[in-house]
Amino acid sequence: MWHSFFSNFQGDGARRFPFFGGGDAVSLAPEVREWKSVSGEPIHISATRRLVGNLVLDGDSDPETVRVQVGAKCYRLPISELSVADREYIKTERAKKRKTPTAPDWLVEEKSAQARVDDALKMVDDFSKAVKEKYGVIRERALPEIKSRFGVLRGKFGKSPRVVATVAELYDAVENAVDGETIALEDGTYRLSEKIKLKDKELTLVGKSGNRERVKITVSGKGNSVFEVNAGVKLTLEDLSLEAKEWSAIESLVAPGAATVKATRCNITTLGGQDRGQTAISWCARYILHDCDVVGGMNTAGYRQAVWVMQGGSITAENCNFMGKVCIDFESQPSSLKNCLIHDSGKGAGVDISGDSSNNRGPCCKIVDCTIYDVGGCGVCVEYGGEALVRGGEIRNVHSVSVGFRTEKGGSLKLDDVKISKCKQGVYVKDGGKCEATNLTFTDVDDKWRIADDAGIVTHNGRRMTDAD
Repeated sequence: MWHSFFSNFQGDGARRFPFFGGGDAVSLAPEVREWKSVSGEPIHISATRRLVGNLVLDGDSDPETVRVQVGAKCYRLPISELSVADREYIKTERAKKRKTPTAPDWLVEEKSAQARVDDALKMVDDFSKAVKEKYGVIRERALPEIKSRFGVLRGKFGKSPRVVATVAELYDAVENAVDGETIALEDGTYRLSEKIKLKDKELTLVGKSGNRERVKITVSGKGNSVFEVNAGVKLTLEDLSLEAKEWSAIESLVAPGAATVKATRCNITTLGGQDRGQTAISWCARYILHDCDVVGGMNTAGYRQAVWVMQGGSITAENCNFMGKVCIDFESQPSSLKNCLIHDSGKGAGVDISGDSSNNRGPCCKIVDCTIYDVGGCGVCVEYGGEALVRGGEIRNVHSVSVGFRTEKGGSLKLDDVKISKCKQGVYVKDGGKCEATNLTFTDVDDKWRIADDAGIVTHNGRRMTDAD
């Protein structure tokens, strides 16, 4: 703080004005006859042996010196050359100004957040006791009502995950899990004798080590999936490997959209067989995948399918690797694929979007920045009223008929900034199909556009295309 200097001092003592009221001047010690600043510059000293200037007291300054402002200059003076009273005064005032350490804002906010969670948990306990007294049910059965009222899940707040290390412990943990609970699996291979059936429950399974390669759940036998999800299920999987020998690794046989499966950093594999034995993830659930490897099984006819959703099911995937076709079938909900690899589908397409042949009403899918390669038939096939928006990415090395994109039977394609390479045909439209394209790039493509007489409207960069193009 800067203090005004008052020129009407009297006497040689160290008497001074109140710290926040008037100016301050410091007196030299009696033995000091001539005094210069630390820098060697002389400072004017009044006849009363006071330094003529404004005293600057800062709590964090050098404890051996003090600053004095004289006119436009500021000097740092050795405290040892001041009077005892001045030294004590400066020490006391600096202590007052020194800041008291406080907790950082983020820590205070974190403690406040934890306090709110603690308060919510207390409300959960109080409310669950009231439910038990009123209805005679145990706390676990009351949790759905507690969750809807307070938005708090016991499995996520206030309770550590249940840890399992054997198949028996896994079966028991799933069977007796309360809604919202988390089960952590130790490293190892869990060989199931039968599928894990889930119904009307929210449950999370995680690999305790965080390494998906070290925690594997396998099952054998036709009709045996690792997980069967039914109505009301919300299943979350993290850092796990699932493997079914002859059936889908995850299947959902429920009313449309009645179950949700969310998988992050998981390997999901089926090893082969007919029907769903060629599909790693199948049917009616809402599947949300991030950073997963999904591998379908090759059947005897030469088709491999990674995902097959239908009748209210959907697939939302980002940063995933699909070995096998992604099939979005009739009555599916809107789906999306972003920054994914789709490849090695055998004779099958890369992505197949197909509606109901009886009414030409099909599902829709957004495909953004995906690479589709080494597939059969075509890269993306849209038919029976299906719709696809493809933005960015590339289709290459399409075998068999070798078509980058095909739409027919009322299907609709919208393409933007897509690369098509090493195909016999780039875009094939027929039988009422239509296509609106912008900024396509063709490389090593024999026939860029194949447009049948019965095709709908086909445009590229606003220009109407024909089979001659």
